[in-house]
Amino acid sequence: DQETPNTLLASFDFGGREIVFEVRGLMTGSEGVPAAPRRGPGAPQTNTPPPPPAPGVMIGNLVYGTEGWMAMSDAGVRIYKGDSSEVVMEEKPERGPGSDSTAAHMENFLAACRSRKVEDLHDPINNAYLSASLCHLANISYRTGRKLNIGPGPKFANDPEANQMLTRKEYRKPYVV
Repeated sequence: DQETPNTLLASFDFGGREIVFEVRGLMTGSEGVPAAPRRGPGAPQTNTPPPPPAPGVMIGNLVYGTEGWMAMSDAGVRIYKGDSSEVVMEEKPERGPGSDSTAAHMENFLAACRSRKVEDLHDPINNAYLSASLCHLANISYRTGRKLNIGPGPKFANDPEANQMLTRKEYRKPYVV
């Protein structure tokens, strides 16, 4: 139904800190590949080849910092020094080859539902809410067509239209929020 774009770029200002958040619903073919050194007139001349491609990150996060970058995906976490592909740290998930992390998360969630014990969850449910929030906030800004400001509490400042998009008008009982 294409209610939201398959590619969306949003920036979030946290008062002195900024996050640029990009959602890409289509494969781009270059995920996790650092930019090649600048070539051409005026560029420093070097015989150094560009760094080799990093492992693909089709679904995950790329985080860029002042001293390097990090790729997080289903395959684990890799931290790179500078803008190269030199791995300085790597952590892989503890599961068998070919296993599906989505299935593992769903199995854990359903087991916690059956036991009715929140402490059986591998990660607090609030973390899932927080990890999805940037995407939802970016979509609300896209739908309203304007910059939004978060006020105190989980509401947009002086923006009833955007606030209506934070929840549904009706929920199916007993799943009421």
